[in-house]
Amino acid sequence: STGDILIDDNFITTTLSNSNLELRANGTGDVIVPSNDVVFEQDLTVNGNTDLDDTIIVGDVTHTGDTTQTGNIDLTGNLNIDGEVTVSSAAQFENVRIEGNTVQTTDSNSDLELAASGSGSVIVPNNDVAVTGNLAVDGTLSVGAISSSGTIQANNFTTGDILIDDNFITT
Repeated sequence: STGDILIDDNFITTTLSNSNLELRANGTGDVIVPSNDVVFEQDLTVNGNTDLDDTIIVGDVTHTGDTTQTGNIDLTGNLNIDGEVTVSSAAQFENVRIEGNTVQTTDSNSDLELAASGSGSVIVPNNDVAVTGNLAVDGTLSVGAISSSGTIQANNFTTGDILIDDNFITT
């Protein structure tokens, strides 16, 4: 025993009730555990900054508080987020980039598809869609009202009761 510390076999124990055991190096020295794994069977609390180089964690990590990340994160598996994601810069997902209020493809001449699953629809509720340039529709275009200051071309037009096809109007 050396006062408040008991060294017995391969155990170092404090002798005062509820007292901390501190490992400190002198000056700018480090506490080093060379060529050995350190195993914690209870919680590990780090006060202040720490560098964890080449750290492998097996199991779950629960983090409470804010995280500041510098550098890249490589993730294998899924990332599940319960809450909002705030991005202060652009976000790149494979060939799709979201920056500000613009969604665009990044591969040259690649299409951007908005597709619903199954019989679902892509819906833009309560807003106007402005098309600057040409709008090509393969299939049927159903609209409640349409206004144009230019030319509208189609193989035929129908209102359900009236059909305009080529130069024929039929009811």
